[in-house]
Amino acid sequence: MMYLKGHHQDFDNWAQLTGDPVWKYDSVMKYYKKHENFHEPDPNWEINSDQYHAQGGDLTLSLSSECPELAEKFIQAGQELYNFPYMDVNGRFDEGR
Repeated sequence: MMYLKGHHQDFDNWAQLTGDPVWKYDSVMKYYKKHENFHEPDPNWEINSDQYHAQGGDLTLSLSSECPELAEKFIQAGQELYNFPYMDVNGRFDEGR
């Protein structure tokens, strides 16, 4: 299973459409973090975990260990075809790992 918070621009657009700033990405992030129990990834992963992730919540999140070879093939394909960076897709930027 894959966990995605959603595209930050979608949240900002909803806030603009509704006229309610509570829907802005920066506003909803605290609710995502409240429920997360995030396990730190390897040190090469370019994230700011304090800004986008939290620990102690009910939803445990980690890098997949089920099929590491298959996951690595997907990462390599994204880097080769689209030059996607190796990064956290649940951080501020949405394209990458």
